[in-house]
Order: sequence, then structure tokens, then C-alpha cells
Amino acid sequence: YRAKYIHRLCQDAVSGRLDLSHLAALNYEEAMEYLTGFYGIGKKVANCVCLFGLHHIDAFPVDTWIEKILMEQYFDRKKYRRIPKNRLCETIVEDVFGRYSGCAGIMQQYIFYYERSVRPPSLQECRVYNPESWWAGSIPQRWRPIPLCRESPPQNG
Repeated sequence: YRAKYIHRLCQDAVSGRLDLSHLAALNYEEAMEYLTGFYGIGKKVANCVCLFGLHHIDAFPVDTWIEKILMEQYFDRKKYRRIPKNRLCETIVEDVFGRYSGCAGIMQQYIFYYERSVRPPSLQECRVYNPESWWAGSIPQRWRPIPLCRESPPQNG
């Protein structure tokens, strides 16, 4: 299903409509506007290009894993009850990660890695931040955007 988007984007690049030199010179907001002007490029793909290709570390791509994390860890039904579904993740990202201006994309990578590689399956449903949790003491306060759990680490043997 992506072939038509890729084909059209290649045509745009060959014709000069997609100017990669111009794109490389744009700041994050300008690059997002430029990229989303092309057929088949939405916010997620544009944010991926900005973060991984252009190194705009303010970019915060929301894929299905990040959406899952945002909804499990940061969603507050009372706070976000009036937010339309198509703006919900964007609003949560602004509220939670907006304070990390200049490095939100790095935070996105950390929470993605943590969820997929580090977080024990037994703690994957934990939603409560607890500064007294088993590993919170090793992380400086300013680098704690991820809610920590009240549960103890798994016991060895």
C-alpha cells in the first residue's frame, strides 16, 4: 500500500518539487510543514524524517508503540476527556514532554527502548509514579518522565 506514496515522492524528487537541500536547511517546524505538504507524508513520517534524518531532536514521532505508552502511562481520563481522539496523543506529548524542549525526541527514544527492551513484562501494566520505587534512586529527578512502579523488582533465584 505504500508503493504509490514512494512512487509519487520519487517523482517529486526527480522533478525538483522535493528539494532535499532546501529541506536540510529548514528548522523543525518548517521541515514538518514542508514534508506534510507531500502526498503520503503525515505527521508520523514527517516526525521520523525530522528526528532520524534531519536530527531535529524536538521531533516526537508517535507510532503504535508510543501511542500505547502514552495511553497507558500518561493518559488522565479527567484531564483529557474533552480532547478529540485525533489530537489526544499530540496533546499528551505537549503536556508531558513540552518541558524537555530541545530533547523531546531523545525522550521518545528512551521511553520506546524502555518499553520494548528493559521493562519487565510483569511491570508493563504499572501506571503509578513512585519516587521510592526500586530503581528511582539511581535516576536524577530531572530525567524521570517515565512513571515508575510501586512493585519490587523480580527476585533472583
